[in-house]
Amino acid sequence: MRNIQFVNGEYYHVFNRGVDRRSLFESDIDRANFYRRLLKGVPGKRQGLVDLVSYCLMDNHYHLLLRQREDGGVSKFMHALGMGYSHYFNKTHGRVGKLFESTFRAVHIKSEAHYMHITRYIHLNTLDKYLPGWRVAGVKDVDVAMGYIEKYRWSDFGNKRWPKDFILSLFLSMQEYRRFMVEWMERPGLPLSA
Repeated sequence: MRNIQFVNGEYYHVFNRGVDRRSLFESDIDRANFYRRLLKGVPGKRQGLVDLVSYCLMDNHYHLLLRQREDGGVSKFMHALGMGYSHYFNKTHGRVGKLFESTFRAVHIKSEAHYMHITRYIHLNTLDKYLPGWRVAGVKDVDVAMGYIEKYRWSDFGNKRWPKDFILSLFLSMQEYRRFMVEWMERPGLPLSA
């Protein structure tokens, strides 16, 4: 039984990984399929169960920041996303069985500071792909690192069409948010999780 109660209007960091840490996405076609499924539950689409505030799709896991819009919205949305994508992936790749390690995990975002931090956490995940070990050693060239983050197609930060209203509601500008991200890149050993 999940040890969290989802409340309308509240924010949740939702994440999961592949069973045995296997890849969830074998190609950009898989990522695009997952992304399309993400959009099905957000306003303006079919269901409008949640607001998708932020996201990052890595090779073997994903991170989402969701705001629940209606009763049971997060659970219904995640169930449809997980089941639909698992069915697609298994059929496409000729496999059977569980794709995800477990049911999705969720952390309730209880404060503005936590909200600010979790967006940074989600966006900085991209660096694990390009600069393994950066969390321990730090980042030597933050402009190059930010270039990776800005160009990564499977994160809302890198998606040029994605609205950045949630960032601008907390920071004066994207440049201020960028400095907020760089602060963590330059401090090796600082835990990234809240």
